[in-house]
Amino acid sequence: KEVERQASGRYPALYLSGMVSGNEGEAYNTQEDFYRQYSFAALTLKVPLFDQSLNVNQAIAATQMRRATLLLQQTKDELSALERNLQATLPVIEKSRVLAATSLENSHKLLQIAQVSQESGRTSMEEYLRYESQVLAAQAALFQAENEKWQIVSQLAVLYGTELKGVVQ
Repeated sequence: KEVERQASGRYPALYLSGMVSGNEGEAYNTQEDFYRQYSFAALTLKVPLFDQSLNVNQAIAATQMRRATLLLQQTKDELSALERNLQATLPVIEKSRVLAATSLENSHKLLQIAQVSQESGRTSMEEYLRYESQVLAAQAALFQAENEKWQIVSQLAVLYGTELKGVVQ
């Protein structure tokens, strides 16, 4: 719009201007009341043949337009690259989540075996607690993978402009 506005300044313009003024008062030496009315009207045609400021203003507006267009394109490129990156990361995170769930199951099985071994006296309490620690670490890894998955899903929802409440449901 600014470029169009600056370009339209090159066209001839016809201006109509006028003024109406009245003075009312009393003469200080004759004490007579007076009223004087001043008025004029003017019709002006302005043809900007040699106005260099129009060229400068139009060039500035065109430069600002190009800068805004480049910034918009850069933002689009950044957002599309982020979207591609998130889409590529999502399957990796899902595989990581599946592996973490499998690891948790295996850790639970080992913990049950260690519990039986500890109750029968074949292993020490320290070894049993080590297996219990592995179960907690596997749970933490699973929760971390779930957290990363939902972070990516929420970022994609924001990029696509969808409501997060519907995505979670």
